[in-house]
Amino acid sequence: FGQKNCLEFYEENYDNIIDSARNPMTGKKWWMKADKPFSALAVCFEIKKILDYRMSGGKIEDYKCRLPIHQDGSCNGLQHYAGLAADETGGAAVNLIRLETKQDVYTKVLEIVKKKIEQDILEQNLGTVNLETAKFFLPILNRKLVKRPVMTTVYGVTLAGASSQIMQTIKEIVEDHRTNPSKTTFSNETLHKLKSVQLTQTSYLAKKILDSIDELFVHAKQIEKWLLQNTKRILTSYNIKTIDHLLNNNPSSFETIFTTPMSFFPMSWISPCGLPVIQAYRKIPTSRFNGAIGKTTWNNSNKLSPMDRRKHELGIAPNFIHSLDAAHLFMTCDSANKAGLTFSAIHDSYWTHPNNVEKLSKILREQFVELYSMDYLKYVRQDFINQVKNSYQLVYFKKKDYPGLANKIAEIRKHYPERKKPHKLAFELREMTEQGEEHIMRKLYQRYKPRVFHIVSDKCYEYRN
Repeated sequence: FGQKNCLEFYEENYDNIIDSARNPMTGKKWWMKADKPFSALAVCFEIKKILDYRMSGGKIEDYKCRLPIHQDGSCNGLQHYAGLAADETGGAAVNLIRLETKQDVYTKVLEIVKKKIEQDILEQNLGTVNLETAKFFLPILNRKLVKRPVMTTVYGVTLAGASSQIMQTIKEIVEDHRTNPSKTTFSNETLHKLKSVQLTQTSYLAKKILDSIDELFVHAKQIEKWLLQNTKRILTSYNIKTIDHLLNNNPSSFETIFTTPMSFFPMSWISPCGLPVIQAYRKIPTSRFNGAIGKTTWNNSNKLSPMDRRKHELGIAPNFIHSLDAAHLFMTCDSANKAGLTFSAIHDSYWTHPNNVEKLSKILREQFVELYSMDYLKYVRQDFINQVKNSYQLVYFKKKDYPGLANKIAEIRKHYPERKKPHKLAFELREMTEQGEEHIMRKLYQRYKPRVFHIVSDKCYEYRN
């Protein structure tokens, strides 16, 4: 029901709770208005049992309640980012800082989204279609519509993904009205319009939500961007081991290696609890053959395959956050076990019996503080550096800005024994690996300190150490 003051809610709805427990299918059916009706009904049954136990002469404190009480993180992906960055503003929004009232990050994002849409309508700087969309969404905006994009932003949700999530939420609202009309808060006219909403319309709202998240959680986006940039750089770096493998086993791929980078090494880092995390998305080749019952496709997973850079880029942020989730869970589990607590957990939701809620709550917070009492990103950076030891990045500079450097490089490469470009660069890479800082190219780079660029696919990024 989303109420903040549980005691007041209980007192106001006492009759509804008892009626739901006694007559779930023939009574007022109040429990069906809850966000999770059957969970609400389970609580109604348990409250009725407790009251019956007291009426029979038992003491409430002696009642053995078997209902699990769960404590969830407040959008815990953003909690982890705020902890990593020691972000006070973001941390306050997700209840990492002691405040008088509990904060709701979805409501905070909702407030920012409303202001942005109101501004669009006021300025009327949208096309006719988007202006109508803005006017339609503004009065019906609620926490439920923004929740999914906010929850998944730390897992790298795209604009298209957020648009689909909003569309799915709208379908659920319409379906809920069909199966349980008592839950709806929208008029029939609004529900009719919701049935005809298109992805182009939800895309407008999705962009407002994602922009609002960026505004509220600046540091989270910076860390996510840092992880993505490192993934691009690591998976497009060059080392002589890969070059030799391609020369000996895949000559055709070697000919294009310096225009289409290929890596056989997965992304990896060590989680805060010491567990090695290996992200190994590979482009596994498939084979097709005709059988007695038709065509069959199977993955040739035994063959050494290069990394799938696209999947790595999409996966790095969510997998990194999941590794922090797992570390917090591990630390909490260890501490709870030492304290003799029985508990269960799913992701960031921790369950225990009512009499142990406060103990588990204390442990959860203590372990989270312990987790971020160190500069963990410093260790992750070192893990990434170790991963590309003896590897080099192919970078570019503008000849017109550094003509002297361009001429010197051209003159040096003119004397290489290899004639084809890929072979020249492979020869140079081998020499650099052997000579390190003493190689002439390294010395020229230090002398001129050119502004260099790194190209990934069709995008160009300025390269910074």
